[in-house]
Amino acid sequence: FVSIDDPSYGPETIDSITLGSKNRFLDDRLQINLELFNWTYKDQQVAHFRFDSQGGAEYVTENIGRTRIRGGELELNARVLRGTLLQSTVQYLDALNQEFVYRNPTLVGPPTTGCPFSVDTQNPAYFVVDCSGTRPAQAPQWTITAGVEQSVRLRSAGDLKFTLRTRYQSESATGFELLPAQVQKAYTTTDAALAYTNPKANLTVTAFVNNIVDKSAVGYSQPHPRASSLIIDALRPPRTYGVRVGVTF
Repeated sequence: FVSIDDPSYGPETIDSITLGSKNRFLDDRLQINLELFNWTYKDQQVAHFRFDSQGGAEYVTENIGRTRIRGGELELNARVLRGTLLQSTVQYLDALNQEFVYRNPTLVGPPTTGCPFSVDTQNPAYFVVDCSGTRPAQAPQWTITAGVEQSVRLRSAGDLKFTLRTRYQSESATGFELLPAQVQKAYTTTDAALAYTNPKANLTVTAFVNNIVDKSAVGYSQPHPRASSLIIDALRPPRTYGVRVGVTF
């Protein structure tokens, strides 16, 4: 989608450097994987609502300059008992909008943004919004998961596997505008599943519950195009439970 004022946008590019190491110890009972990465987006494409010079609301894609995302991920898998597997992943992100400047017409009033802005001295019909130096949306500093898998052999009757996983995410912005009202505080969710597998019948039955405590968390948000004080939130899935049946043949 493009604006009537800017009928085109450029391609985005990324310079990516990734270093990783995969290791197994103690007769493959312990696995430790490490990854370090540095990504630099140039002319990153971002879709969002904005107003054009005629006062109309548009949903457009624009280039926002330069974004740097770097960090690391540590993954641990430990087979502590024959049927017991412990798992954990820790991810750290250092993210920065190095160059994030865009314009909004003065015709519709001050822009809805959490970033500094001023009237464009070269074209007073526009505000210049400068979000350079801010943390990008959807970029939590920490994401940590931990889980356990317990398998039980039922001899000729098949196998049972119980899985419990917890995920923690630190505070993050949920919208392009970077408004204080668009901040999702740190939260934790937990999922559980019990699977029965019968290899002879090629059958798997899984009962599951996701987001056990029914934690309400915002995944994406944006101001209403005609009422900027109203924030529209898209929530992450609530508590969800059910049964899945799979047959292979």
